This record gives sequence, C-alpha cells and structure tokens, in this order.
Amino acid sequence: MMRKILRLAALAVICCYFLLVGRFARDMREARLCTDIRITVTDSLKGTLVRMQDIRNLIEPNEVHYIGMPLSSIPLLDMEQRIRAYPLVKQADVYSTSDGVLHVEIGQRFPILRIINAYQEHFYIDEEGRVLSHLPHFSAHIPVVTGEIRVHPADLPAVIRRQKPGVSPDCWQSLFELALFLQKDPFWKAQIQEIHVLDNQEFRLIPSMGPPIIFGPWEDARDKFDRLFTLYRKGLPAVGWDKYRSINVKYKGQIICTKK
Repeated sequence: MMRKILRLAALAVICCYFLLVGRFARDMREARLCTDIRITVTDSLKGTLVRMQDIRNLIEPNEVHYIGMPLSSIPLLDMEQRIRAYPLVKQADVYSTSDGVLHVEIGQRFPILRIINAYQEHFYIDEEGRVLSHLPHFSAHIPVVTGEIRVHPADLPAVIRRQKPGVSPDCWQSLFELALFLQKDPFWKAQIQEIHVLDNQEFRLIPSMGPPIIFGPWEDARDKFDRLFTLYRKGLPAVGWDKYRSINVKYKGQIICTKK
C-alpha cells in the first residue's frame, strides 16, 4: 500500500513539474520580443520576381512596426494570408524562432505567358496554368500573346488545366501547352517572342531571328518544331535569314517558305 502511495505521489510531482515547465516556456514565449524580420525567397535560384518592398508592406501594413513587440502579439496567420494574396506569391510560411527572429519564407509564381487581349487588357498565365492579374512591375522575358483574344481575364477559369489525352484542346489549353514546351526548350524559349492567335484559333509565331512562322494548331507540335529546328540549323544560315517572307509548318511533313 505504501509503495502504491509513493508511486502516485511521484507521478503527481512529475505532472506538476511538466505543468510548471510548460507554463514557464509559454510565459517565456509570450514575453519574447521580436528582434528581426527575415524574408527568404525559397526558389530564388530561378529568379526573384516578387518585390521585397511590397512584401515588407504586407508584413507591416499601415506603418506598423513589429520589431521590439512581443512575438505573441504578432498576427502570424493574418500576415500569411496577406502575403499569399500577392499575385506572384505561390506559398508563404511565417514563424518565429527562439532568438526572436520572425521568419517569412516565400515561394513564387512564375508567369510563362503574357496575354494582351483585343480589349488591351494585360494578364498572365503561370507555370501551373493559373490566370494572374496585371503585374505592373513584372519584366521577365516571356512570350507575349496577341491577336484574336476576345475574352476578359475574369471570364477565364482560375486555372487552365492541361489537356487530357485523346481530347481536342481548346485555344487556352493549346496556349498553355505551347508555353510549357517553350519553357522546357532553351533554344525555342530564346527564339519565340510573340504568339499571335489567328481568327481560326491557330497560331503564328514571331521569332527573334528569321521570318514569322505559320504554325497552325497545336497538334503535332513536336514534329513542327523539329522541322523548324532543321531549317534554322541548316537552311536559313545558308540562304540568308531575310530571304523569306514567312515559313509555314502547318501541314504535316512539310516546310513551305514564301520568298519576299
């Protein structure tokens, strides 16, 4: 009996100890002051597209200053939500460490197409197919899409999905597939500056070198680019880059060059 009482007493002491330690740790956390704010762009090796000053304004809006304030009084969740609402931010994590530093880790969205519709509205599509609003400070080199685009960005789905095998893609799915192809191919990524959408929803490509390319629909795109690459590597350097008015790869197995 005495052994049982001693065991229960020891258990009670241990429980009290952990409760006191937990309360002490909580009190220490609540009393800890913010000593610094550090912003880290986790995918910065791919480029830094977000503006650090914009992120700082989101962290401390309305001239609020968190350094010197108790960490427990800083609304971390609200801060994350504000940062995630920034168009070029894909993911945001905000947390503090024992040294009082408030860490803000950001993952970015990378636009791969810039759209200028028939109403002169500018918007973007990122590498996940997400439609982004006009980004006035964005200046990365990506293809511009122009032509017969008679749709407002608000009328598009929030995310353009990749086409399913065996299903004929619509114009937006084709544009997205074309953009993904260009992003993965260094040569054509550097070459194709503009994608012009024709009234039949086919494409004309404007390269940095050589004449415009009548590309046609997205179907057989790999074969079309292979034919074009052969022409760029062997044909055009031999005859001259300004000899032709246009290059047509629309038809299967053919390259039709129209002289000026």
